[in-house]
Amino acid sequence: MAEYARRAALVIVSDKLSVADLSSFLGMKPDQAREIGSVRSDSPVLIPASKTSWEICECADSSGDLSALVEQLILRALPLRETLIKLSSGGCLVRLEIVQWITSSDSVGPGISFEADVVEFLASIKASIDVDQYVEFE
Repeated sequence: MAEYARRAALVIVSDKLSVADLSSFLGMKPDQAREIGSVRSDSPVLIPASKTSWEICECADSSGDLSALVEQLILRALPLRETLIKLSSGGCLVRLEIVQWITSSDSVGPGISFEADVVEFLASIKASIDVDQYVEFE
């Protein structure tokens, strides 16, 4: 299982801007980032990144409520709305990434729901949604 059983991240991907550029535009540093050409230190396959990625994320163990993590993430991202709209209109890709590891001892259970304000925010910044769910048998 991954370090965190629950993860929600807002990711910006660019083939033109650096992590420093994105941080400057957004007025904050990312929780995680990769420059074009960098290789993840934890990756078993040493493939350089073809694009820059900048992200903020919220994580929890298997007792964490994934929907609540998304709400916390969106609260962090709300002040960035106008800049995210400009970045997505300028060619950056913006996406909400959800990762959920599911086990038989999972106290919360699988699934996620999105409140209307979250959907409206994601639509306004032209963000896609990527959900990965993994089942681990014990």
